[in-house]
Amino acid sequence: MSEGVESVRESKFRAWDRQNNVMCDVELLGESVLKIKGGEWENREDFIVMQYTGLKDKNGKEIYGGYILRHAVEIIETDGPVEAAESYYEVLFKMGCFITRTLDGCYPEYETFAERFSIGDGVNRLSDAEIIGNVYENPELLEGDEL
Repeated sequence: MSEGVESVRESKFRAWDRQNNVMCDVELLGESVLKIKGGEWENREDFIVMQYTGLKDKNGKEIYGGYILRHAVEIIETDGPVEAAESYYEVLFKMGCFITRTLDGCYPEYETFAERFSIGDGVNRLSDAEIIGNVYENPELLEGDEL
C-alpha cells in the first residue's frame, strides 16, 4: 500500500431523530438500539441512521449519506472564456457503495463517488464540492426549487 494511504476508513454515524426533528451524533450503534453522544440508549426505529462516506467537502466537513452537495467547476473554453457551472447531488448508500443522485438532470441518475468525484488529471474533483444541507433538515433541496 502506498505511503499516506489509509486502508480502512473511519466508521462514523449520525442519526436524524424523527420525533424531535434534530440531527444527532451517534456514539454506539446496535442492532435495534443506538446511543446518542452524551445521551441515553434509544430505540433505533425512532431514528434514520446515516453513515460517514470517509470523505470531506471543500470546507473540511464530513460527508454523510443523505447530504446534498453543490459541485462548482470552472469550464475553460479553448478560445479563452471561463464559465462557472454548478451541479447538485444527493449522497446515497446503495448496492454496497456510496453513490450520488443528480438533482439537476445534467448527469446520469446514479454515479459512484469514484465516477463523479475521482482524482483524475491531478485534480481532486471533490475539493470543489460543498455540503449545502441534508435531506432531513432541508427537504426542499430535493425539489430543486432552492437550488
